[in-house]
Amino acid sequence: MERREFFRRLSGQKQATRPPYALPEETFYSQCDGCNACAKACPQNIIQLASGFPIINFNQAGCTFCGHCAAACDRGALDGAIDLEKSWQWRALIKSTCLDKHGVVCRACEASCEEDAIKFRPALGGKTDVFILLKACTGCGVCVFSCPNNAIDMKIPDSNPNSLIKEAVV
Repeated sequence: MERREFFRRLSGQKQATRPPYALPEETFYSQCDGCNACAKACPQNIIQLASGFPIINFNQAGCTFCGHCAAACDRGALDGAIDLEKSWQWRALIKSTCLDKHGVVCRACEASCEEDAIKFRPALGGKTDVFILLKACTGCGVCVFSCPNNAIDMKIPDSNPNSLIKEAVV
């Protein structure tokens, strides 16, 4: 683990959401010079610089994985040849502030999810259990953008198969 990541975790900050096609964090820092070419190339305008390095901000739109960011990166920090299924591990996580969990019908996230990865199941008391099907979720972040209550976060699920179930049923 790089020193920067160690201090980020120590301070309680979550892992930075780097653009798709990003090299592993320890290599990424040595390649990226913060030139902002990836952000300028992003048609969705979801890449921004934070502490001098690009991150994804899903508050404006989702990612289409078009690869424009990687094509614009001449430093090699973003590599369009990277297999996204293995490298892009971010998945949606429904937080406790979800309106449906409190009896208010919303489902904006479900309507926006092209992968059909968000499921609702009726629960007692007029509330709803919300599930993320991790195998179907691409981590595009459209649901984050569409949620009117900021109740969806992006997270890298734990590699323990038993914890995936817990994460999917938060």
